[in-house]
Amino acid sequence: MVEVARKVGAASKFTGSGGAVVAFCPDGPSQVKLLENECQEAGFIVIPLKVVPSCLSDEDLKTLQK
Repeated sequence: MVEVARKVGAASKFTGSGGAVVAFCPDGPSQVKLLENECQEAGFIVIPLKVVPSCLSDEDLKTLQK
């Protein structure tokens, strides 16, 4: 999986859960499409992720730092 992502120039890393990777496509949507096509050919499923800001309040974050 990592090799497939890197083949299209995406950054890729195993998640540690086994059987999955996270890939980042710095070149945007065209690179994502290339990755999707290559993954499909290799028999892998692509599930897009959306990175969002933390939902924790400043008070919550303080408790995590202790």
